Amino acid sequence: MVELIDLEYECFPDFVRESMMGCFSPADIPRIRAKHVKEMLEMPSDIWVYIKDIESGRIIAGSNWRVYLNREAGLKGADAPPPWSVHLQYPVRNRRGLGFDTSCSQG
Repeated sequence: MVELIDLEYECFPDFVRESMMGCFSPADIPRIRAKHVKEMLEMPSDIWVYIKDIESGRIIAGSNWRVYLNREAGLKGADAPPPWSVHLQYPVRNRRGLGFDTSCSQG
């Protein structure tokens, strides 16, 4: 899990780190690691898949899936941004041009 979270932080642009991971600096990485580990332990539907480079032994890609068998509901809000994350609006492109993503706005 440590290597996966480090990879996420390294690969994602700032607005994803801030809005979805709640990481405003590398100092925030331990909190998101703890959140993911807690979800893995408490929710059997939380599945991580990763690809490891054979030569280097490093993880080079990964994804997180919620797989619900037998219609298990899982933890409500588990896919929400971390609670300590500041809710910001980010410009996004939509069918009509430039707009704002308000899905992370408080309200």
